[in-house]
Amino acid sequence: MKYAFGIAVLVLLLGGLAWFVFDRQNVPEVDLGNTSPSQIDAPFDNVVVADRGEPEGVQETRLAPDRSAGGAPIDARTACIVGRCVDAHGEPSAGCVLALRGVTADGQRRDAYLKDHDSIEWTHPEDVTTRADGRFAIEFVPPPPFQFMLEARADGCVQMGAFWIEIAEGARVDVGDVRLERGALVEGFVRDTNSKPIAKALISLHMPRSKFSLGKPDEMRPHSSFQAKTRDDGSYSVRGVLAFGTWTADVQEYEVVEPTIQLEPSTTRKHVDIIVRARSEVETITGTVVDDLGRPVARASIETIERSGRPGAFQTSVRDGAFTIRRTSTRDLAGPFAIAAHGDGFEDVRTEEFYEWGARDVRLVVRRGLSVDLLVRDATTGKPIEEYGIRVFPKPGTVGRQSGTDFEVRNRGEHPGGITTLGNLPRGTLWLVVEPNGRTWQRNPVHEFVVTDTGATRQTIELTPTVSRIVRVLRANGEPVAGTRVELLEPLFGAAVDDSTKVVRDENYWIHQQTVSEAILVVEAETNLTGEATVEGPGKAPLALRVLGPGHTPICENGIVLDASEAPIEIVVASGASVTGVIRPKELLEQMREIAGLSGESSANSIGHPMRPSVRLVQARDGEPVIHYPASETVFVDRDGSFTVEGIPSGDWTLELVTARAVGSNAFSHSRSVIARLSALKEGETRRLELDLSSHLHSRVTGRVLVDGEACARGSVFLQGKRFDDGFGESQKTSAQPRTDDEGRFEVLLAPGSYRAKIMWNDAELGHWISIPADSSFALQPGASQEVALRVQTGRMRLLLRDAEDQPASDARIFIKSALLEEHVSCGMSDADGVLEVRLPVGTWTLLVQHKEYSDWKKQQELRAQHGARADELLYREVRQLQVVAGPRKELTVQLPKESGY
Repeated sequence: MKYAFGIAVLVLLLGGLAWFVFDRQNVPEVDLGNTSPSQIDAPFDNVVVADRGEPEGVQETRLAPDRSAGGAPIDARTACIVGRCVDAHGEPSAGCVLALRGVTADGQRRDAYLKDHDSIEWTHPEDVTTRADGRFAIEFVPPPPFQFMLEARADGCVQMGAFWIEIAEGARVDVGDVRLERGALVEGFVRDTNSKPIAKALISLHMPRSKFSLGKPDEMRPHSSFQAKTRDDGSYSVRGVLAFGTWTADVQEYEVVEPTIQLEPSTTRKHVDIIVRARSEVETITGTVVDDLGRPVARASIETIERSGRPGAFQTSVRDGAFTIRRTSTRDLAGPFAIAAHGDGFEDVRTEEFYEWGARDVRLVVRRGLSVDLLVRDATTGKPIEEYGIRVFPKPGTVGRQSGTDFEVRNRGEHPGGITTLGNLPRGTLWLVVEPNGRTWQRNPVHEFVVTDTGATRQTIELTPTVSRIVRVLRANGEPVAGTRVELLEPLFGAAVDDSTKVVRDENYWIHQQTVSEAILVVEAETNLTGEATVEGPGKAPLALRVLGPGHTPICENGIVLDASEAPIEIVVASGASVTGVIRPKELLEQMREIAGLSGESSANSIGHPMRPSVRLVQARDGEPVIHYPASETVFVDRDGSFTVEGIPSGDWTLELVTARAVGSNAFSHSRSVIARLSALKEGETRRLELDLSSHLHSRVTGRVLVDGEACARGSVFLQGKRFDDGFGESQKTSAQPRTDDEGRFEVLLAPGSYRAKIMWNDAELGHWISIPADSSFALQPGASQEVALRVQTGRMRLLLRDAEDQPASDARIFIKSALLEEHVSCGMSDADGVLEVRLPVGTWTLLVQHKEYSDWKKQQELRAQHGARADELLYREVRQLQVVAGPRKELTVQLPKESGY
């Protein structure tokens, strides 16, 4: 079966990706800056499509080849994925089917490939069925811009899957033992609270945070998400076997009343009726989207925007331009909202007016984009260049909304006479870059032009021919340096390039920051055994050359003009100093791997995981930017604790250990700790370190969370700590955020230090997630196990907020603080009547209001950038002391101070 950007393969991915986009709408809003639990569980790679597009049992498979005789692949480019299927007891499993599927990668990799190649065609390998030994091997030649999914399935067993962003030609990937365990089939009906069947509804089933959530995508893991679609009578059947445990059901555009499904180990098939709230009970905002001629606009995306600029609910307009935004879950904000529309070929629009739930006939008028002609020609001969693609997008910082897709290559192909028309361009200041096919010409520097209501004149871009030049890297004694990385850079807007310059690839113009020195990567290369590398770039233009290592001190040369001479560009580098060391004890190394979500000793894949422990050198001087070395590479710590850093510039350095903590399948937080001071490193020196970090051993903490005496089920604990003095005069902050189970219990590995906790849970009465500090703190000693009990006693209050004229103060953001807490606790924002329902910890608190002027988060950013640590003094105003007691809800009128802007 052939796939040229294969439609069938896309079906395999897009069904799962649609669930991913849909599911992210269920992220709870938490006013604190901590990661919310639903964001922790956001799926990435465990995607399953209910319908593979082929009937079960008719797809061709072949038996796994017998590898006992060995032998190399015929084609050196052939990659191979190997492993063994086993049952629940670890015994080899015959008859398991392995299926490998591929799809073109994201726009960036695809565009880079198509610049120099024709369209990609790929034939996926036949499915493989295991023999008695359970082993399998799948051979294929991977196209460079592809990503791959491997699926393992067996009758009655939970499907296993892995995902690779890229597999190199000739690679051998060993996934180890793939354990296929029994599970259950799920079927049932979807009905609303009026017993009406819901037809053609998209159901998503996912397993909340579990052992499946952690780790990396290229490990074989059970599928933790499935999709199904209801039939005309509201019935559904999930095509796939679900793992035993707790599952959550979502129905697109509906609020699920009873979302939890429990699958017991004794179950083989379970009937589950999913009840959703009837449409008549759901609050809505309705309206239409039309263009500037009054014609309905189809498929425009609609979103609500809070006064602070934060997005809320999402919905896509139907074909006649009408839209309905439904408050389908507690995640949707209470309002009021501005309404924004975004449609391909149209300029974004946002209402000036704010609307409450229940608003009707909201009318959004979007302006159609304009067309501009483009001529591309050779800068030397003036002859047209006909094969190219274009990136054209609003100048970064000039519009409120931008995404990576705005910067993808368009109009890639052949353009007779070098002329093409760029359609649907927004008004405003735009950037334009032409990317010619092949290597004959180089892309142009960023071209800026303005589109007005009358459009713009034809834009003419001249491209310079590609110039080649040899770069020769030598040591001071004339010895060639092999294997060092060379970057040829084009400075953005003439800025000088140095070690701190941010390097931007072609596809990432959109992340341009005017306050940061940036350069565009023209080409990168690696020197050969003679210390030489060939670089290609534009002639005439002044470029920069960075030679980064490894094996020597990095160096940067500005003012490089490739066609100024035909002689090699010689770069002489200093060897620098080296630091080689070993970290002990082994237990600490294993703890760091566990925290990062890496698998155990048996996993061959985890050794290459980019989140394993690493070291870096830091140099700080008064009044100068902090220097990190290496600046653009990572020095990983091996499984035995050894590491080597080479090419270090002379001077005094601090050695830091960098570790990662997994907070989901594709999200991590990082922490660092000082582990050595290195004084007076000298050119050519090798310094050896034996580092006993027993004082860094983590503690395994188990605990239980009680809120008003009841277990805090399926909540989250944000643990923020300060490590003990590391012996170098520093006490780094650290944090973790475990989830609680149905009994309010949690388990987590924490660095030694003192900790305070915030408890986060979805309050059913308030209808949103809240965060409350626990009433106690605890300290952890290195390597000790500890049981902790976290308790919160709360009281409910109804705050009636009044402004200086004794009128209801709407949209006022309220906070509390105490001497025991390092930061303020958010209570939320008042509604249109100035009312704020809160649940707060028992005790005496200082009530604060955020200044009205800084409701706009952009103004907050400007304030913090201008005033630094003093920003809070300007951002918040004290209102009064507040006594919170347990018991029935209390009502309190609160007068906001005039100096707060209310």
